[in-house]
Amino acid sequence: MHKVLVTGATGNIGAQIVADLQAQGIPMRAFTRNSLAAAHKLGPGVDIHQGDFADSASIARALEGISHVLLSSSNHPLQAEHEFAVIDAAAGAGVERIVKLSTVSAEVGSRCAFFDAHGRAEQHLREARTRSVILQSSFYMSNLFAVAETVRTMGKIFAPVAGARLSMIDPRDV
Repeated sequence: MHKVLVTGATGNIGAQIVADLQAQGIPMRAFTRNSLAAAHKLGPGVDIHQGDFADSASIARALEGISHVLLSSSNHPLQAEHEFAVIDAAAGAGVERIVKLSTVSAEVGSRCAFFDAHGRAEQHLREARTRSVILQSSFYMSNLFAVAETVRTMGKIFAPVAGARLSMIDPRDV
């Protein structure tokens, strides 16, 4: 049986994936910075590992006994480096497959820092010596809550997409 490490386990997507894995009886471990908050959000019975992307030892401990990794991290100035650390540690630990959550706008050198970070992490993952899947979404429907007031008052969503239309996906569909 596979055992999955879910990074970003308390985020919109990570928490949904944790719940789905639990419902299917698939062994998993949640990687989080705050184990108390994670226990509260994720509920009983979840194997929670407190760690930090900037702490390679905590990543290595979280990967013990893991066969698959779901790599999700929040937008952060060091996002690419954080994801590099997980990719490198997982490849070194012999993880069978890494699934990286990304964006359709991922591009190395993008003027948008987060699109660049995803692009660099995707490139790093492709160069790693492990099987991988890259899931590129456009816009999570759950993000609408963050812009609800702007949509209500202005009737628009403002995003760095140069006037393009957005394809939305519900986090439960990931």
